[in-house]
Amino acid sequence: MNSRTSLLLVLLLAAIAGIAYWSNRGTDPIVEAAPGKLFAGVSAPGLQKLRLEHTRRGLLVTLERRDDGWWITDPVEHPAEAGVIGLFAQMIEFNELIPITQESPDLADLGFEPPVGLIDVTSDDGTGKLTTKRIEMGNADLDGRHVYVRVDGKLGRTVRNITNTLERNLDEFRSTRALVMDPGQIVEVHRTGYDQRSMDSERVDLDFSAFLDGTNWVATAPVNASLDPRMLEVVCRATTFLPILRHIEDVPQDLTLYGLEQPWWRIALRTHSGEERALLFGRASVGSSRWFAKREGQTAVFEVDGLSILELLRPLGELLDLRVLQQPKSWIIGVEYRTGDDGVLLAREGASWTVAPWAGDDWGAAEAADPTRVADLLDRLSQSNLRAPQWGSDAPSFEPAGTLRLSTNEETTQIAIGADPSLFQRAGEDVVFHCEDWLHERLTAPLNSWRSLQLLQLDEVNVSALTLSRDGVERRFERSDRGLWTRAGETGEARDLLKVMDALLFLRGKGHVANDGEPLARAIDGVFELRDGGTRRFSVGLAKDDRGVLREAVEVDGQRALVGAVGLHARLAGIVAE
Repeated sequence: MNSRTSLLLVLLLAAIAGIAYWSNRGTDPIVEAAPGKLFAGVSAPGLQKLRLEHTRRGLLVTLERRDDGWWITDPVEHPAEAGVIGLFAQMIEFNELIPITQESPDLADLGFEPPVGLIDVTSDDGTGKLTTKRIEMGNADLDGRHVYVRVDGKLGRTVRNITNTLERNLDEFRSTRALVMDPGQIVEVHRTGYDQRSMDSERVDLDFSAFLDGTNWVATAPVNASLDPRMLEVVCRATTFLPILRHIEDVPQDLTLYGLEQPWWRIALRTHSGEERALLFGRASVGSSRWFAKREGQTAVFEVDGLSILELLRPLGELLDLRVLQQPKSWIIGVEYRTGDDGVLLAREGASWTVAPWAGDDWGAAEAADPTRVADLLDRLSQSNLRAPQWGSDAPSFEPAGTLRLSTNEETTQIAIGADPSLFQRAGEDVVFHCEDWLHERLTAPLNSWRSLQLLQLDEVNVSALTLSRDGVERRFERSDRGLWTRAGETGEARDLLKVMDALLFLRGKGHVANDGEPLARAIDGVFELRDGGTRRFSVGLAKDDRGVLREAVEVDGQRALVGAVGLHARLAGIVAE
């Protein structure tokens, strides 16, 4: 056999072998998947790890669940975008595995030699045991709505949403938040460094440390001071939701390009559990509008939103609690104000308020306070803000000369009042504030201005009789069980008394009158007898007002006020005279 014949024989054998290979390849048994869930046996809540590979695009991403959320662990270390994880959870829950319809399908035509993509899903079955399920992805179906998949060696189809997860760039898997933390769990904030807006401006010191004490934020450096909880909520939320505009470098060679070799400033947040995370910030130059940042302990540099960052750059003075009343006004049960020998104590008793004067070494007897006056005070306290906070060498000289205490059922806030009554300083704090003049003027007003003008208030059904007397003449009236008022010993209704009864049962003045110890002029004395055996006494007569003019006045339990009901004294005089 010559060489030419040998060559022809070799080519013939190769052709026969190729035909046999391709013939066998096209007739290999292909197992079709039965209808069911694409991710059968996988629980979305138990999802622990995802490995995604797109063989044609060269994409390979690994995402892992940690105690603090989902992270990209390969090819970079970065928090994962929550929306991507949410898409996987939906696919695990809802994607169906649909049988294929082709007869004798070709694996290459379906996109499985090699597969277009691979998804490895690792989950916890609820007992702590981890299992991994692989989904191989092929080409899209001709209907455009489905894609071929192979699960456990069995072919099928599923809706095409699964391909969207592999057709992303790496940056689309990254979280768009610079610092992924729950702002509601933050209990400490620490900020150090500086900012400088322009070459013509001075550096602004950003240092402060604060912690959450119950529901109140308190600064411990550079001064001890109460912080506005609303402002600290803004800082915590702005930090944990600070948007990343773009990812710059995962492993930067020169941090000076971003002002991060020596960061301009740093902010760190600590949670209830003790977890602490920090962001470092820098700019390429003073006056640049672009801010760069990196997570402490990681190398990746990204650009952050310059407008959002302004909330993180607020100076300490803007974070201080400027409210005079730090609690809701409905919580207040006591207001105490003392300066020198003067003072007033307002105390809540149920739904009412009492007022007591400072008697030199203790509080005097409590009297009913005017609820309208107290409500007005609490309204103004809740709406008033302190101003011009100063501390350290900038603070004005402060010599405590009085005290304001605002009490709730849980705590008492104590504020020192300066010799200049417009200066305030909270107990245990270093900041001196200026306060509006109205507060000192209101709380040092005469006691009479606080006394209630509602001198008497009775429920008529609890009253059994009324006696009116003047100059030895006495008239007695009785109330029947049916509510009929009659003169003692008579049966007819006392119509003249009915005209003044409401005014007597609800004796309210329209201005206080000083009690000089002398009886009211031309006084008409009244005694209500109560069904429980008690009595309530009052007098209606004439007294001098603050201008020395005789006016109708009423006295109850030593308190006097101008009569609110016009002509009451004359009407009572007429009743007694009949």
